[in-house]
Amino acid sequence: MAFSLDRDGASRRLGVSSRTIDRHIQAERIRTRRIGKKMFLEEDDVEALRMADPARREEDYTIVESSEERKVPEIVTPIKEMIDPKQNNVALAEIVRIYEDARSLIAEKDATIQTLSYKLWKIESELANSIPAMEYKKTTFLLESAKSKSDSDAEVLTKKITTLESEVNKRNSALVTLVILFILVLGFSVIFVLFGDSLK
Repeated sequence: MAFSLDRDGASRRLGVSSRTIDRHIQAERIRTRRIGKKMFLEEDDVEALRMADPARREEDYTIVESSEERKVPEIVTPIKEMIDPKQNNVALAEIVRIYEDARSLIAEKDATIQTLSYKLWKIESELANSIPAMEYKKTTFLLESAKSKSDSDAEVLTKKITTLESEVNKRNSALVTLVILFILVLGFSVIFVLFGDSLK
């Protein structure tokens, strides 16, 4: 996935106006990413649109020809020159027909190669995009596991805090009770000392 084209570059590649590029973006046929203050377009999406246009598709493939296919025009041209059309029009017509048949066969092979190349490109693109998807699922799973573990740890800590708070409250209550008892004992002692002396 390469966000490397700007709107002008994409319009030049597709041979369309910038407004057409904007319509493709609005229709979500071309993905975009903002890097800094500039917006870049997904090059694979632009290439897919370009490949979808039959008029441009022929530019994208190198036609693979065998040595025999390349020799077809080289063989026919000398034969045309050797045969006098006035003397043997039938033979010339037959040679031209064979030549045209050979050209149509080559064109069919080229079309097949182009179609297969396009399908291969699509499969490679899907495969390249599927690997990050698997990594995304793995990362999501790890994040969810970490979140559930942190939630369980937080729950355990909350329980411990609640337990400690109850123990502290119990100890505080016991301490307050002891202080009250101490004050009462001290008060009774003072009263006993004071009134004990007066009773004597």
